[in-house]
Amino acid sequence: MASEDRSAPAATRRNAVPPVSRPTLTAGQAAVRDRLAKARIEAEPRLSQQDLADLTGLSVATIKAYESGARKVTHRTLATVAAVLKLPDLHSLEEILVQGIQLQHAVPGERISPEPRDKAWVHSMPFPAALMIPGLLWVLEANTAYERLHPGIRAGSSFLEWLVLDPHSKHVLGEDWWPETHLGVWTATQLRHHFTGQDDLRALERMSRAPEFQIMSTRPAARFYAGRARLHLRDHTGQRDYYVNVHRDANPLPRTGTPALPPVLFHSLIPVETR
Repeated sequence: MASEDRSAPAATRRNAVPPVSRPTLTAGQAAVRDRLAKARIEAEPRLSQQDLADLTGLSVATIKAYESGARKVTHRTLATVAAVLKLPDLHSLEEILVQGIQLQHAVPGERISPEPRDKAWVHSMPFPAALMIPGLLWVLEANTAYERLHPGIRAGSSFLEWLVLDPHSKHVLGEDWWPETHLGVWTATQLRHHFTGQDDLRALERMSRAPEFQIMSTRPAARFYAGRARLHLRDHTGQRDYYVNVHRDANPLPRTGTPALPPVLFHSLIPVETR
């Protein structure tokens, strides 16, 4: 009998259901999850998780899993839920969903001149948006909203140099200035051997004179910060939160059948809707 008693806990452990592990969400997936949950709660009339399940054809368990982060939101689910909630920014949410941790792996490419339709696409965005070359983040094109949010930024300037040297950057980013700038400087330092053009070398020389540059270039940046979902910025209306979207692709523009461009970053900041 004693032997049976001792074996019982072992049998229980063998038959126990292992804990369910949660998936690791990218910053984009977390931002989309929060956006959908917020839209459901703020719907008129307010929708419960059961209401949303009935309207979308998904199960309540699925809705709960998405909102708790136990499951990743897929593009198909995003389109279904966004249609029911009548969200006007489905394209923006799709862009956010595919973002990953990009900057610390951003190898610079060839400097290119955007085509007129590329420029038109950037300027059609209702939120701050820009095309950049990875590395020192040379701005290829920026819309008016992006330039207004980042005074001094324009096509042909280095966004990283703006972060390091322009006094406006500390005012705009506030307490996010250090981790944001540290991540960019550390990345550029690790990729220094890729910078061979005179513009790159001169920009690095100018940035190296900043008092913070030595620390930022020699101490690794916090990797978790690269997956940030939001930034708290000061714009012309005051302080507000923005979802961060950094999408890196050989051709991030919405077209097909064209030759691949050098790697380009599509950087956009989507205002978080608040009441």
